[in-house]
Parts: sequence; C-alpha cells; structure tokens
Amino acid sequence: MFDYIAYILIFLIYGTRPILYKYIVPYIQVESIVFISGLFYFILSLFYIVFTKPTKLMRDMHIMNKNPKLYLWLLLTALLGLIATHFYLDLLKDSSAFLLTAVLSAYPLVTAAAAYLFLNEVITRKQLIGMIVIIAGVMILNLGDFDY
Repeated sequence: MFDYIAYILIFLIYGTRPILYKYIVPYIQVESIVFISGLFYFILSLFYIVFTKPTKLMRDMHIMNKNPKLYLWLLLTALLGLIATHFYLDLLKDSSAFLLTAVLSAYPLVTAAAAYLFLNEVITRKQLIGMIVIIAGVMILNLGDFDY
C-alpha cells in the first residue's frame, strides 16, 4: 500500500515543481536558483539524516570508503543533475511549463536504452511499444506549438 502512496506523492510533487519554478525564473537567475536550491537540499538532507537515520549514513560511508568508485558515481550523478537542472530552468524561462515538461517526460527512453546497453536489462515488446507511444504522444502535443 505504501508504494502506491509514494508513487502518487512523487507524481504530484514532480507535477507541481515546474509550476513553482515558472514563478521563480522571471525573478532569479538560473545559477542562483540552482545554488540556493542545492543549499536548501543540503540543509534539509542533513536534518533528515541526523534526526532519522544517522546509523545508516555511517554504514553507507563505511561501504563507500571500501569502494571509492561509489564516490565517483555519486559525483557524476550530481553533476549530471546540476547540468540538467540548469538547462531545464533556462528553457523554462521562455517556454510553456506544460510543453517543456511534456517533451522532457520522454527521458525514460534514454534510461531504457542506457539500461539495455550498460546494465543488460531486457526491454520487452510491451515496453518498446510503450516507448513508441511516448514518442508519438510528445510529438502530437507539440505539433505547431514548439516555439522555443
């Protein structure tokens, strides 16, 4: 049951973030948004870890110290997130929040291809058809409206 609630919460949170960002980008530079958001994220994460799961953090740090490549993977993940957020906010300044988000909602296609190539995950016929439907849906949404 909790999984469904978590899915719904994620769906609602990710669905409202573009609207909140759209209110912010006319007033604050993208670089400032990224920095201040990152600072808030760090502070909130620190409180969350300290007050809820400090022993798990210590265990994870121990695991990462045994396998230093995990630090590199986390750094790469953070860097890619920073770059994507920067471009997203920059595009959002002059774009429809809905259309931009619709186009970017096709990112699972990249995830599926990368998972297939690097993790040897299998893509079923049903998943492949779903990806084609996603691409077609994004193209239909943007017919004549792609003005950015």
